[in-house]
Amino acid sequence: KKVEAQKIKIPYELQRDLSIVHTYILARVLVKNKFHKKAARALIRVARNIDRFPAHKVQILTLAVLECSKVGFYSASFEFAAILVSPEYRDRIDPKYKRRIEGIVRNPLSSSSSSSPDEIPIKS
Repeated sequence: KKVEAQKIKIPYELQRDLSIVHTYILARVLVKNKFHKKAARALIRVARNIDRFPAHKVQILTLAVLECSKVGFYSASFEFAAILVSPEYRDRIDPKYKRRIEGIVRNPLSSSSSSSPDEIPIKS
């Protein structure tokens, strides 16, 4: 707000990063208030830009996997779970969720019939 009041030009990259951080904060509020579908969509946006937040990569991906699988976005859930079970991050997954995340990666076929968040279901 202060920057806008002084009419200082914000670099695009900084503005994008702040927007993604804002989306993550909103997603956490949405999860807390049980708006899981909106939270999953927001977390997908954050998770697709995860390289900007290396210190919180595992926590963000874990939350994205759990929320996406909860609302039926199984392709996104599988995508992020596959990243988490790579040797680089596997040992940092919270033990409480590790088994569930590994199960999502092991059984992608059981959930492939669901739509992705980018698809709009059409009634025929």
